[in-house]
Amino acid sequence: MRGNTVNLTDPSGRFAGLILPFLGLGTLNDVTSNGGRNTGKFLQDLCEGDVLGGLGSAFELMLPTLEALGKVAIALAVSIAASVVITAATFVIAAAIGVTSTFALAVGATALFLSGIGGGQTFRATSNVLNGKNWDNGLFNGQDMVVDGALSVITFGIFSKFTGGGITTFGAQGLNAGRQTVDAAKNFFKADEVLLEIQYFSGNVPPKTDGATPISVYSHVDDSGRVVQNAIYNNNGDVMAHIDFKPHGSSPSGHGHLFTTPGKPSTGHGRLYPHYPPGYFPPEWYKIPHNMSPLTPIGVGK
Repeated sequence: MRGNTVNLTDPSGRFAGLILPFLGLGTLNDVTSNGGRNTGKFLQDLCEGDVLGGLGSAFELMLPTLEALGKVAIALAVSIAASVVITAATFVIAAAIGVTSTFALAVGATALFLSGIGGGQTFRATSNVLNGKNWDNGLFNGQDMVVDGALSVITFGIFSKFTGGGITTFGAQGLNAGRQTVDAAKNFFKADEVLLEIQYFSGNVPPKTDGATPISVYSHVDDSGRVVQNAIYNNNGDVMAHIDFKPHGSSPSGHGHLFTTPGKPSTGHGRLYPHYPPGYFPPEWYKIPHNMSPLTPIGVGK
């Protein structure tokens, strides 16, 4: 371009290959909605050899397309998140009410159908908000919801033919994950109940490994009347943890050992197993008789 000091080159053609689709979409949008004004300015700049002006005009052409794509990406991300939550909730509810793997196909298809509906509705609502419309514009249309749900099931079924598995496998895996979630929730609330029912004992005899009072804490007292260790027992009376008030190595008084196999302290003691710091476990595990003290003050090392 004669008289222009700017020399822009693209020998690989990658920049042109990247920008041309957006430029084409921008031009189409400009012609249909703006009377082609930005397109005319872009062509004029090119004909006059104004490279910088042309780049500016090109950006103006592409900007609406880029904005639209950005909004679509945001709406898509939100809808995917909603679909994942709905799918997970479906499996958890199914597991909670006792649905077995015999119905894995039905549960899997239901989860996909509901996630398709939720994802479609969320996509529309997010797009409405981003485009300045009422959030519920066009929502809750029965036909759209059925189509979205059906497409979700059909699309997954098609792709699963290439990736392996299928809707039945998806349903079985989802139910298994749902059961694990339900069990974890039950154990969490059960743990709170257990803390309210703990019984406390103490004595000079070393703690039992099994056959103790279920849901209890036994404080092992030495000849000086100080507590050497607390043994924590589960609902079967098997020792499940120790709180040691005698420091060793780098672990201070009050550190804990949790046993991977209740009733077998060897599965939680030793260098191969974690030494949990004081205060890591529920405070009830550290409780000792009110008229006694730990062998070494909690938190103090060797």
